[in-house]
Amino acid sequence: MPLLHPVLPHVPSPLNGPHHSLYAILLPQRLVMLLLLFLGGIAAYMVGLAAEQPWLNLCAKPLPLMSLIMWVGNSRPRAHGTSFNCTRTPHAALFACLFAGLIGDMLLETGYFVPGLICFFLGHSLYATAFTMAAKGNLAPLQIVPLLLFGSMVCGLLIPHLGDMLLPVAFYMIISMVMAWRAAAWAQTRGRWAWLGAIGAIVFMLSDSMIAVNRFVNDLEGGAAAMIMLTYWAAQAMMTASIVLEY
Repeated sequence: MPLLHPVLPHVPSPLNGPHHSLYAILLPQRLVMLLLLFLGGIAAYMVGLAAEQPWLNLCAKPLPLMSLIMWVGNSRPRAHGTSFNCTRTPHAALFACLFAGLIGDMLLETGYFVPGLICFFLGHSLYATAFTMAAKGNLAPLQIVPLLLFGSMVCGLLIPHLGDMLLPVAFYMIISMVMAWRAAAWAQTRGRWAWLGAIGAIVFMLSDSMIAVNRFVNDLEGGAAAMIMLTYWAAQAMMTASIVLEY
């Protein structure tokens, strides 16, 4: 006599059916809105710089990173479970990186340089952690050589002018190089969109270097502030995109 198996009711997957179709329709619209928020925040900040309106800069500065945070939140709904495996860790670390950058942005904009530096130190550490876990054991020792050369040149330029800020800035430069090194290791391991993260990390180093030179060595003329912010936002966008598009 054949065994009888109970017939279980079919439970539709949340990623199938009309709800998934609706999500697929709405997702491009959300991305367009987030892109407009990102670019609008940048444009408003540039207007604030040109018009010398600090209140506009303060209001506009958080918008680009807020749009990136929302992009991560909308990019992969399955990444928000309780599991913390290797495919979800970069997403979780990315959230923390962007939040640290958002807080650091506001601290720097309101004149709190050292607390802002600490926030970005934390953000760089989290980026380095995310890239290291994504690289899956690839040390890529040769990738750090050009970064060390660049960091040494910048430090040589800064050291005579740092005074009491020598150790904080030195630690910050070290973690910046580590972040770029781990991003390069990930790019070497993964390829594809990971290279965007490596480029973004290098651009972030360039932006940080311009900030340091502008603050401690010589007040850069012209559009230095605009260039610093444009490279910073470009770096954040590239590193965010590399993780979102890879995972």
